Amino acid sequence: MTAAEFREMARAEGVSESAIEREIAMHDKFIRMGMQPASYEEMIAAIRTKSCVAIFESSLNS
Repeated sequence: MTAAEFREMARAEGVSESAIEREIAMHDKFIRMGMQPASYEEMIAAIRTKSCVAIFESSLNS
């Protein structure tokens, strides 16, 4: 998923523009630092479930 697709889906979930921009900036910063950020798909799943714990745990198990 691209940043533009994430932005569109996050808007549809009711996320504010400033929060969307922060998430994209953090995602890009992690990539620049050579780290593996949560995917945009994982972020959308966390938004939908209102919890990042389950998403985090599932990413550790995969």
